[in-house]
Amino acid sequence: MRTTLCALSLLLAFGCGAEETAEPEPEPEAIEEPPPPPPEPEPEPVAECPEDTWAAGVRGQYEAVENGQAAAEVLRNATRGSWTRVSACRTIDGEEYQMICGPSESGSGASCNIGMPGQRCSATLPGPVMPVAAGMFVDTSEPPPPTNSEWNCTDTD
Repeated sequence: MRTTLCALSLLLAFGCGAEETAEPEPEPEAIEEPPPPPPEPEPEPVAECPEDTWAAGVRGQYEAVENGQAAAEVLRNATRGSWTRVSACRTIDGEEYQMICGPSESGSGASCNIGMPGQRCSATLPGPVMPVAAGMFVDTSEPPPPTNSEWNCTDTD
């Protein structure tokens, strides 16, 4: 009887083998989605006027742009609908060409200044004229000095 009790105790403790414990089914692997790509970084502000292209921006925060036409577009877009300070610059043959325009004191147009080798020009331009003037200044590879009567230019040499 003792043997039977021991056998029963062992069977209860370890099972009798007739019932095998079912191994738990492995959990399906979670499908991991790749992380989203990082957002495109904002262009770094340009510290100096580049030599290979124009830099244009709003409130003195220049960004290098593809060419003069792209710089003109930055200036035009920034001044549509409201006035803000815009600027563009480029270094050509070691000389800086720069245009800065902001709201005029009257608020009805833009007060603009252009700096070029040996010459400084200024003008107060009506609203619709400023984007055109900015485009004329940066659309070409070598900006011409303004020749119309709106600009007051002085030699600095």
